[in-house]
Amino acid sequence: TKELGWTPRISFEEGLAATAQWYRDNQSWWKPIVSGDYLEWIEQWYGERKGAA
Repeated sequence: TKELGWTPRISFEEGLAATAQWYRDNQSWWKPIVSGDYLEWIEQWYGERKGAA
């Protein structure tokens, strides 16, 4: 970090804990993505366009 002139604001452990907490608190955002619902939406909106590219 000295070479870049940058210092982290929080430790790796704190950041990891905060990230895990974010995922616990925001399941409604990420669960559709991993469930496949997101892929269905992508296919609906962009499926026809893939063939045109």
